[in-house]
This record gives sequence, structure tokens and C-alpha cells, in this order.
Amino acid sequence: MKINGKIYKIIYSPSLRYKDCSLLGLVNTKNKTIKIKKSLKSSVKKYVLAHEIYHIKDKSRWGGTLGAEIRATIYCGIRNPWGMIETFFTGNIFKKLKDWVKLYILK
Repeated sequence: MKINGKIYKIIYSPSLRYKDCSLLGLVNTKNKTIKIKKSLKSSVKKYVLAHEIYHIKDKSRWGGTLGAEIRATIYCGIRNPWGMIETFFTGNIFKKLKDWVKLYILK
């Protein structure tokens, strides 16, 4: 997939972890890869992919990592509200909220 003039490889992975947290999607701009958790419903994969693509295209820096997550979530949620809702309720919501706080608030 070509994004900002660069080719990114999309990898569907059985499991995604970062800093001991489970994730649904992850971008590595250095290696030019987008990883999406393989076991997700197709509608959730579509939303997560759009979210990760937004991160690549996002040039804004306000709010640091937390700001980037908020911008990507709002932008993609406006364009695909059902996908955002399905993504929000994928898996253990309390575990996801705990991981989110660990990654973006307590970092």
C-alpha cells in the first residue's frame, strides 16, 4: 500500500504486543509495516487499518502520543462510527482500557 509516497507492507499477525500490552494494530514507520491482529472481524480490521494509516499521514504533534491516538480515533470514528464502536467492544474492554492508560497516561 502506498502512503505519502512510500510503500507500506500490511501484515496480519496472530498476536500483537507492545510494552506488555495487547494491541489491535501497530505501525512501524522505520520498517514501513502496518501490523493488524489477524483474528479480528473484517469490519474491525478495516477500522484499525484506517486508524494506523491516519497515524502515518498525521503531521500534527500536539498532545504527543495521547494526542495522536485521540486524533486518529476521532477522525476514523467520524468516517466509520460503526467500525469504531465494534473495535471498542472487541475483546476484554477493561483490559484494553488498562493497557491504554499504561501506554498513554503512565508511560
